[in-house]
Amino acid sequence: MKPKRMDSAGMAALHLGNAATCYAHLQHHAPASITDISQATKLTRPTIAAALKTLQSFQLVSEASKPSERFGRPARLYELNSDSPKVLAITEERDHRRLLLGRLNGDVISSISIKRTAEMNTVASLKLSIEDFLSKNDDSITEIRAVGIAISGTVDNQGTILRSTRCPYLEGSELSDELSEMFPLVAIENDANLAACSEGTWGSARDNSTVIYVSVGNRIVTGIYSNGTIVRGSFFNAGEIADFMDNTFFPAFLPSTVEQNPSETQAPILEGVAAMTAMICRVIDPDAVVLAGQLMESSPELLTALTQTLKRASNPNSHPTITTPVFAADAALAGAFIIALDKALQDIFCQRVTVAPISDIDSVRSTHASNR
Repeated sequence: MKPKRMDSAGMAALHLGNAATCYAHLQHHAPASITDISQATKLTRPTIAAALKTLQSFQLVSEASKPSERFGRPARLYELNSDSPKVLAITEERDHRRLLLGRLNGDVISSISIKRTAEMNTVASLKLSIEDFLSKNDDSITEIRAVGIAISGTVDNQGTILRSTRCPYLEGSELSDELSEMFPLVAIENDANLAACSEGTWGSARDNSTVIYVSVGNRIVTGIYSNGTIVRGSFFNAGEIADFMDNTFFPAFLPSTVEQNPSETQAPILEGVAAMTAMICRVIDPDAVVLAGQLMESSPELLTALTQTLKRASNPNSHPTITTPVFAADAALAGAFIIALDKALQDIFCQRVTVAPISDIDSVRSTHASNR
């Protein structure tokens, strides 16, 4: 009995899969020739040639200006397109609204941080900020393939903000609905989850499969990122402990008030943070724990004390790497950039694709420079 021939839909899916394989290779090994890609992916040269044409039609890949220097006829080299489609990343924070414009190849074009005022607590204000930011970069809304937004609160898998103590004006489906009228693809996610995502994808925990992110300031916030996926739970609250305690119990640790050594007042706080983090570690058993926030940024001694306390409280059979963040206060913004890239690439290839490594981490961390 002859095997059935693949239908047109199956052929299209296979072709996109081959294009995704080539694209993933070029993200880490560009420039590369068809022969280079074939040797690495085991795809045939005609298959790769067809995939590259598709990638060029999507403006994702271009031919490198400098050909191969091998003996004989120079081979054509391919790399990620420096003029690839654009995405937008946004964070709505207590004191600032941040926007970042980037490309699908991981390049950051521009970023800005706007100091919050009471008048900004509306969806209409956010839309105006987006339009103003894009116009200053000589871009239009139609040029944006996807937008990623980081928000403090509970966000379901449809992008609806179920609850936000810091941005209650964004609760409900209005933000998702209105932005979907502006952009073809919109992704909204909890900021702590996105911080875990950014550190696990591009940051200090990028070589680990399961990452717990813990930030200590005037609240404790956590996020879990495991095997390329944000862990959100059945009710979308997994790992988020920001509202476990009253803020009056956990005072803000501003740099000006933190001592060089843990005081008697700070010691119970350290124990509390370590105990709650250790509970999550015992359940998740992570490879890495990223400790962030004002407390860790203020004093190396406090970080050492918290690390030692965490190790004592954790599972004795586990030895997670304990580290500090690469992105610091901009971890959620970097995470919003990642989910925008992921959303756009999934739309193109109809499957998850490796997110491009960011070309310049410092460009994400420069958002404090522009205020108005």
